Amino acid sequence: MPKAARIGDIASAHGCFPLTPIIAGSGDVFINGIPAARLGDAIGCGGTVATGSPDVTIG
Repeated sequence: MPKAARIGDIASAHGCFPLTPIIAGSGDVFINGIPAARLGDAIGCGGTVATGSPDVTIG
C-alpha cells in the first residue's frame, strides 16, 4: 500500500522536471504533525499532485 504524502515529501519526477517537494497541503489534516497532501496541491516545480487514493477524502 502506498504511503500518505505530506508537505515536504518528494513528488516523483515528471516531464523535464527533477524530483521536487510537495509545497501545499491540508490546513486541518496532519500526518505526524505535517499537513497531508491532496490531489491538486502544489509541488515545487509549479505543478500539482496528480494521483492519489480514489476512496480517501482529506479536507
